[in-house]
Amino acid sequence: MTGVEVLAGVAVGYLVRKLRRVGGRADVEVDRALDEGMDALHDAVTRRLGQDDVLRRLEAEAADGAEPTALTVRRSGDAIAQAALDDPGFAAELEALVARLDELAAADALSAGSTVNTISGSTVHGPVIQGRDFTGPVTIGSPGPAPAADEAKTGNPEKEQPPAR
Repeated sequence: MTGVEVLAGVAVGYLVRKLRRVGGRADVEVDRALDEGMDALHDAVTRRLGQDDVLRRLEAEAADGAEPTALTVRRSGDAIAQAALDDPGFAAELEALVARLDELAAADALSAGSTVNTISGSTVHGPVIQGRDFTGPVTIGSPGPAPAADEAKTGNPEKEQPPAR
């Protein structure tokens, strides 16, 4: 995956976030700045791609807080990536807008005391844990056999020898 594809994937993520937030803007300063940044990103993408069918589909699918299909997200990312490859000026503008939005999103997460977890760009192979404030043991997958030291402590009957006669 190229840097342009990753950038486009992040841009699509912010576009979806913007499209899903339209009805519920907050009064907090960081939210206002995020909304303005997402509006600027939307304007830049719309200006560059025009009335591309994939953008209209993305807007329709993300309306009213719905989740767009993976196909629409991928096609939108591909369209933005191609436009960025074709136009270095657009690529630079996109990079600056996404960098600013990343800063604002991080500030928003810190001010709210929340955690923002993101996986973008590609298929993840293997286990992933995302969250905040984990306590206690965390296990992914099925547990393996207990170590020998634990068996001795717990007195595993399968490992015990029969009494001598």
